[in-house]
Amino acid sequence: MNRSNTKIYSVIFIKKSPLMIIASILLITTVFFFVFTSFVFAHSRSEKLYASIEVEEGDTLLSIARDHMTSEYDNCYEYMEEIKRINHLGDSDLIHSDCYLIIPYYTDETGDL
Repeated sequence: MNRSNTKIYSVIFIKKSPLMIIASILLITTVFFFVFTSFVFAHSRSEKLYASIEVEEGDTLLSIARDHMTSEYDNCYEYMEEIKRINHLGDSDLIHSDCYLIIPYYTDETGDL
């Protein structure tokens, strides 16, 4: 190979090098994005379900909320308001033993609480 051919190959390599760097960066970024988002979605998927519970003697709406509230709710009062809305209790916190309430809860995809 003579010297002029060496210069041509060097110029071609140098011209392709920035393109290869950009392509590599894009590829790495894309792979990172998909791995990260799949990890986040795999660990944050939960499904809202409902259960029927029997109100027992001495139960209050607050005690039921404390016993059954999941981490998706900020506090017991937010959870109580949802229980009241679902069961059409209006503004009243009054519940009676031997009655049933529908309560919401969240679970992951595998069905674990």
